[in-house]
Amino acid sequence: MSSLDIIQHIDRRFIEFTVKNSKYLVYDDGSILRLKSMTFMKIQDNGKGYKRVVLCGENWYIHRLVATLFISNPEKLSDVNHKDGDKTNNHVSNLEWCTRLTNMQHAYSTGLFDSRSESLKDKRTNNIGKIVGNRELLRYTDEKAKDGNYKIIVKCLVCNNVNIKMAYNDFCKNKSKSCKQCRYRRQQ
Repeated sequence: MSSLDIIQHIDRRFIEFTVKNSKYLVYDDGSILRLKSMTFMKIQDNGKGYKRVVLCGENWYIHRLVATLFISNPEKLSDVNHKDGDKTNNHVSNLEWCTRLTNMQHAYSTGLFDSRSESLKDKRTNNIGKIVGNRELLRYTDEKAKDGNYKIIVKCLVCNNVNIKMAYNDFCKNKSKSCKQCRYRRQQ
């Protein structure tokens, strides 16, 4: 370690933090020193860009830990925002407490989150159980319709037929349509 490193180390702010009787120093840049061994903890990536550390067998997100220790949160806001959009920059000056809505608006306005890349699973899950006319959406398939929308499995609430595959847009538009079995019975 050079003298410059030592000076920078001394100039950084830190807070002592205890987890299950083990003491750590959490620095304002997100680095964490275990006092017992005087070694810096290994920082890991969670696979989505966020940094985390394992302390006494528990996963801790670095940005949440730094914000909790260094930034007051009197309004009890739920999210921690990276002001510059860089999930790896966990310095206290780059973090702020915010609402979920504010965090999402920041992501959209800075181009960090594109509505087209929103989790398809989340979009699909929100519509499960939706009822339109005499039909209920049961699940999505991985098969796409001609219009690019995913095909869905729908249950007819009249005859309980379940193997109806259609595009989601058709399901929403055609409120009066019944399943093929119901239409076939009416024709006889």
